Amino acid sequence: MLFAAAASPCDIARARGEAGVSDAFIESFVPDGGEQGTEAKTPLPGQFAADPIATGLVLSAAANNPQLIPEAAAYLRDARTLVQHQIEKLREEDPIIPVAVGEARLRRLALLLRIIFFSIAGLTLLALAAIMIWGAARSHNVVVEVFDVPPSFVARGMTGRAVASGLLDELQRLRDATRSSYTPLEAQSAWASDIKVIVPDTGISIGEIDHVLHARLGNDLTIQGELMETGPGRIALRVRGDGVSAKAFEGAPADLSKLTTQAAEWVYGQSQPHEYAAYLTDTGRDQDALNFLPGAFARTQTDAQRAAIANTWGVAYNDLNRIPEAVAKYREAMSLKPRYWRAWSNLIAAMPIADGEEATWREAQAFNAASDAAPSYDKPPVRMLAPTAVAARNHMLVIRSVLADISGTPGGTGTVAAASNLAASYADLHDWVNARRYADMTAPDDPMKKVITVQISGMESIDRGDFASSIAPLETLRDIWNSSPLIQSYIFDDCALGYAYGMVGRIADADAVFARNGKWSECLAWHGAVLAHAGRQADAEQIWNDAISRMPHLPETYLQRGRWRAAHQDPTGAISDFSAAHAGSPQLADPLKAWGDVLVSLGRRQEALAKYDEALGYAPAWLALKAARDSAARGS
Repeated sequence: MLFAAAASPCDIARARGEAGVSDAFIESFVPDGGEQGTEAKTPLPGQFAADPIATGLVLSAAANNPQLIPEAAAYLRDARTLVQHQIEKLREEDPIIPVAVGEARLRRLALLLRIIFFSIAGLTLLALAAIMIWGAARSHNVVVEVFDVPPSFVARGMTGRAVASGLLDELQRLRDATRSSYTPLEAQSAWASDIKVIVPDTGISIGEIDHVLHARLGNDLTIQGELMETGPGRIALRVRGDGVSAKAFEGAPADLSKLTTQAAEWVYGQSQPHEYAAYLTDTGRDQDALNFLPGAFARTQTDAQRAAIANTWGVAYNDLNRIPEAVAKYREAMSLKPRYWRAWSNLIAAMPIADGEEATWREAQAFNAASDAAPSYDKPPVRMLAPTAVAARNHMLVIRSVLADISGTPGGTGTVAAASNLAASYADLHDWVNARRYADMTAPDDPMKKVITVQISGMESIDRGDFASSIAPLETLRDIWNSSPLIQSYIFDDCALGYAYGMVGRIADADAVFARNGKWSECLAWHGAVLAHAGRQADAEQIWNDAISRMPHLPETYLQRGRWRAAHQDPTGAISDFSAAHAGSPQLADPLKAWGDVLVSLGRRQEALAKYDEALGYAPAWLALKAARDSAARGS
């Protein structure tokens, strides 16, 4: 509404005249000549000149009848002019009025600022409350309360908080040493969130509210305990908690650190059975894992958790070279959880020993098909693709997978270090610089350190055609392999030694090696090559044909037979073999290079260059391949 102070009749008339609003129009909205009820509303000095009720009626009428909008606008301009004119007269008559107006504006500004401040404060408190409630509802922590400790221990500085902190540190160490696809529970002390901010009018701290919310809404496991004297020179550390049955660990006071570790492992195993089992296998305590896993599997409530435990069970068997039992557990895990990529990947890694290489190749194809069909959010991560890549002889993907595994699971303590796996993969790519580099990076205490070092030395000599120099390191590899079930679970055979023996004429020694490892594709391929080199072509062909009939998708036999045919004036047969090897393992560079070599011998250099270039995409550091490609490009 518009208010105006004293204006003379002539002022009103002049303003109405300037606005062009007729008295009849105004009076049509004020009944009985400007009266409302029984009181006339004739403007008097100091009273409101533009009647507020009339103003409202004017606006209402204009809203209902668009034809009246021009006169309504004129009336409003008339009212505004009156207000401005009367304010100027008031300022002339009473200089205190501007001060009062300023004070009123300041009061309104202060009120507005208070409203804004309290609104922001209220929204902040609501946001804080929402964050606390959300965090409490999603909480899965192991909360360690202050332990009860006898006064005699407190006097010596061994407080309940110190004992609880020791348990907390051990739980943290166990969690950090665990490589697992599951996220382990966070271990925290009961006082970790005790933020001393007091809520007004209650005297309750934010930390206390947080504790209440976690207790009511969260899924925390609260661990309590006490340190007791059980006799002269004897103490016992007892722990218990939600879902953790009470157990005491007894020893001498000097053994408190050891007792704390035992108590932490008990809590970890009871509250996080899968994580604890993974920790045991990661740290080489596979027999301890096998002792723990049956009870953990029986206590587990969901199929997803049972699947995880069954998979870790398989890992423990695999580490002990009990491969058929490992395969059975991996399959059990997959039956409990569809598209369990981790268990499926582990199965493919173990299958060559249990079921053979051809079955492994087919399983890898099924894995890849399932991965392609899976929705984007449920595809296997790259770090799980190494076993399928090995089955397909895709060595560059093996390297990518191992590197992804390193970056995705920091802090883990896998039994076989990633560096040794990378060294072996670079050796398969004929990249001896990187192979030696990663062999040197393998930890000195890693059981694979010496294995991978001597293996690379022997294989590099074979790659150069220096078979005599390869024998000594490969014999060392054989001796290590024979003495270690762990090594046998990662390196399936020592057939490279048999190949070296045969190529230097030690056929009897070669036959003995191949007799021990006759089922492997690479062994059969090399055995045939040794026999052919010794002039026993019919025997070589028989072994090669038998290998191909049993393992038609594997490249090694095709590759060795093709090389023999290429060297003995059968380029057509050689190209057929190289084509078959390439079909089974498209990312393997060796068949492509051998194919290019045959094409060069036939004068088909452009086709050879295409094969060489394709091979370089899979083995970019292979020096012999680069030299062959350069020679073909020069036409020499």
